[in-house]
Amino acid sequence: VSQSRYGSDETAKTTCSVIFSTDIAIASWEARATYPGQTPGPGVGWVVGSGGAISSGGTGSFDVTYDELTYGDQTYTVSVYQLS
Repeated sequence: VSQSRYGSDETAKTTCSVIFSTDIAIASWEARATYPGQTPGPGVGWVVGSGGAISSGGTGSFDVTYDELTYGDQTYTVSVYQLS
Protein backbone atom coordinates (compact mmCIF):
# COMPACT_ATOMS: atom_id res chain seq x y z
CA VAL A 1 0.00 0.00 0.00
CA SER A 2 1.41 3.39 -0.90
CA GLN A 3 0.19 6.61 0.66
CA SER A 4 -0.03 10.24 -0.34
CA ARG A 5 -0.21 13.10 2.13
CA TYR A 6 -2.56 15.99 1.63
CA GLY A 7 -3.45 18.62 4.15
CA SER A 8 -2.04 21.58 5.93
CA ASP A 9 -0.82 22.71 9.30
CA GLU A 10 -2.52 26.06 8.76
CA THR A 11 -4.81 27.15 11.57
CA ALA A 12 -7.89 27.35 9.34
CA LYS A 13 -7.51 23.78 8.08
CA THR A 14 -9.33 21.16 10.11
CA THR A 15 -9.33 18.17 7.75
CA CYS A 16 -6.61 16.14 6.06
CA SER A 17 -7.61 14.07 3.02
CA VAL A 18 -5.63 10.86 2.50
CA ILE A 19 -5.54 8.97 -0.80
CA PHE A 20 -3.72 5.65 -1.06
CA SER A 21 -3.21 3.02 -3.74
CA THR A 22 -2.57 -0.70 -3.56
CA ASP A 23 -0.77 -3.06 -5.92
CA ILE A 24 -2.62 -6.10 -4.54
CA ALA A 25 -6.33 -6.82 -4.10
CA ILE A 26 -7.45 -6.33 -0.50
CA ALA A 27 -10.71 -7.37 1.17
CA SER A 28 -10.73 -4.59 3.78
CA TRP A 29 -8.45 -1.99 5.34
CA GLU A 30 -8.13 0.37 8.27
CA ALA A 31 -6.13 3.52 8.92
CA ARG A 32 -4.68 4.24 12.35
CA ALA A 33 -3.19 7.42 13.80
CA THR A 34 -0.30 7.43 16.24
CA TYR A 35 1.37 10.28 18.09
CA PRO A 36 5.11 10.91 18.59
CA GLY A 37 6.65 8.21 20.74
CA GLN A 38 4.28 5.48 19.56
CA THR A 39 5.63 2.92 17.10
CA PRO A 40 3.07 2.57 14.29
CA GLY A 41 1.80 -0.94 13.62
CA PRO A 42 -1.37 -2.98 13.22
CA GLY A 43 -3.55 -2.51 16.30
CA VAL A 44 -1.53 0.48 17.56
CA GLY A 45 -3.12 3.91 17.89
CA TRP A 46 -6.71 4.63 17.03
CA VAL A 47 -8.80 4.03 13.90
CA VAL A 48 -9.33 7.15 11.76
CA GLY A 49 -10.57 5.44 8.59
CA SER A 50 -11.65 2.06 7.26
CA GLY A 51 -13.17 0.52 4.19
CA GLY A 52 -13.98 -2.53 2.15
CA ALA A 53 -12.55 -4.25 -0.90
CA ILE A 54 -10.13 -2.53 -3.27
CA SER A 55 -8.92 -4.26 -6.42
CA SER A 56 -5.27 -4.45 -7.42
CA GLY A 57 -4.19 -1.07 -8.76
CA GLY A 58 -7.15 0.63 -7.09
CA THR A 59 -7.28 3.52 -4.66
CA GLY A 60 -8.95 4.26 -1.36
CA SER A 61 -9.46 7.50 0.49
CA PHE A 62 -10.57 8.91 3.81
CA ASP A 63 -10.52 12.17 5.73
CA VAL A 64 -9.00 12.75 9.14
CA THR A 65 -10.50 15.64 11.08
CA TYR A 66 -8.78 17.69 13.75
CA ASP A 67 -11.30 16.37 16.31
CA GLU A 68 -10.05 12.81 15.76
CA LEU A 69 -6.50 13.74 16.77
CA THR A 70 -6.99 13.72 20.51
CA TYR A 71 -3.44 14.39 21.74
CA GLY A 72 -3.31 18.08 20.86
CA ASP A 73 -1.44 20.08 18.27
CA GLN A 74 1.47 17.92 17.14
CA THR A 75 2.59 15.78 14.20
CA TYR A 76 0.73 12.48 13.88
CA THR A 77 1.52 9.44 11.75
CA VAL A 78 -1.38 7.92 9.82
CA SER A 79 -0.80 4.39 8.52
CA VAL A 80 -3.05 2.20 6.35
CA TYR A 81 -3.20 -1.57 6.98
CA GLN A 82 -4.74 -4.42 5.06
CA LEU A 83 -7.03 -6.51 7.27
CA SER A 84 -7.12 -10.31 7.06
